[in-house]
Amino acid sequence: MSAGRLTRSESRDCIAEKGLRVCDQNLHCTSNGSLALRRFHDSYSAGLRYNARQMSDDARFIPKAKTCIGLFLCLTLTLPVFGQEKRPQDTRKSCREFVESFYGWYLKAAARNDIGPAGDLALRNKPYLFSSELIRQIREDFEAQKRAGSDLVSLDGDPFIGADGPPERYVVEKITTTQDSCWADVHFVWDGEEVETPSVTPKMRFKDGRWRFVDFYFYSFSPSSAPKRWSLLTKLRELQKSRMKYRFSSGGNSNPK
Repeated sequence: MSAGRLTRSESRDCIAEKGLRVCDQNLHCTSNGSLALRRFHDSYSAGLRYNARQMSDDARFIPKAKTCIGLFLCLTLTLPVFGQEKRPQDTRKSCREFVESFYGWYLKAAARNDIGPAGDLALRNKPYLFSSELIRQIREDFEAQKRAGSDLVSLDGDPFIGADGPPERYVVEKITTTQDSCWADVHFVWDGEEVETPSVTPKMRFKDGRWRFVDFYFYSFSPSSAPKRWSLLTKLRELQKSRMKYRFSSGGNSNPK
């Protein structure tokens, strides 16, 4: 019988009905019923083994795929958390403790007469408590006054407690917070009496895992008007501009005559 090209279905029909042909791997059929049945059985068994092996590989792949997807989702969801600032659980309490700790130390330093300006000491020994801009402005103000000698060209008073000098003690009253900032009203005590208006209100910002002073607000008093609050940082910048203006107007001489 002449060989012919058949499909797999036709090959099975050929074997089942006539038992006269055997099909090779290219499905070319020749006469030999028993050989045809054996080859068909071998081919069918090989197909079953392949399908079983493929299903087993797929089954092993599914848990791995689930694991990879789970790990990806875990990393994706936790990355924003790593980028967020870890803030204290009780912001008001943390802010109050920070201010109390600073002023507890600073008032003792300001009361001493053998260490120089307490503000300069604070910047040298505890720079991590202040923002870089506040440090720069205060230091520049100190340096300008040193160059000017007896002429007042800088802040008239202590940068952290004002012009009246260190009080007997202090009391931290109202705490105001926002998302990353905090204000604390510090009332000084003179002759055993607490000042009604805040003596100073420092502003702090939480950054890199800690609070830092970014500004200090003081109050100016007038008999005819309510207390007016002013910013230390703004005042330092105004003084800087004033010194620059005088320097240009005086032909480069930084010391007023």
